[in-house]
Amino acid sequence: AIIVLTKRRMIMSSTNNYLVALAIVDIAYLVLTLILNTAQHPCFIGLTLSDILSTICRPIADFSSNTSVWLTVTFTVERWVAISYPLQSRTWCTVHRARKIIISVMCAALICTSPSAFEMKLVRIMEIINSTNSNEQPKIINRIRAKPTALGNSLLYHQIYFNFVT
Repeated sequence: AIIVLTKRRMIMSSTNNYLVALAIVDIAYLVLTLILNTAQHPCFIGLTLSDILSTICRPIADFSSNTSVWLTVTFTVERWVAISYPLQSRTWCTVHRARKIIISVMCAALICTSPSAFEMKLVRIMEIINSTNSNEQPKIINRIRAKPTALGNSLLYHQIYFNFVT
């Protein structure tokens, strides 16, 4: 869809601009949720890479999801304007205005979903493993774990943010 809709004469439509932006954030959301779901599989739980991917991918997936919803709303409003006011829609539904709205929606979604980036933090944990053989030195293993921050542990934050913002 992105390749077809970005052809020179196709991108000159405000509708196609919305569809391209929607396709991009939908692809990002699908890839990131695939990564998150795979990282939550029992064979990956507890691995450093799983914690790192979960901490990084979740806020970006939240942003993509929010952006996708609001781009669908703006696209629907534009279609309503085109049907309800066909004469004015030529001046109201322009490519330039569509691009401004797309950027505005992305900025608003980024602001609304930015708190989720501060719910978890990565912490380095050093584990000392003693050997069964008394002649061997103990091994020190560095691991990175995702731990909730004060914001991530806050019940009030979860009630307000998840119920009213997202």
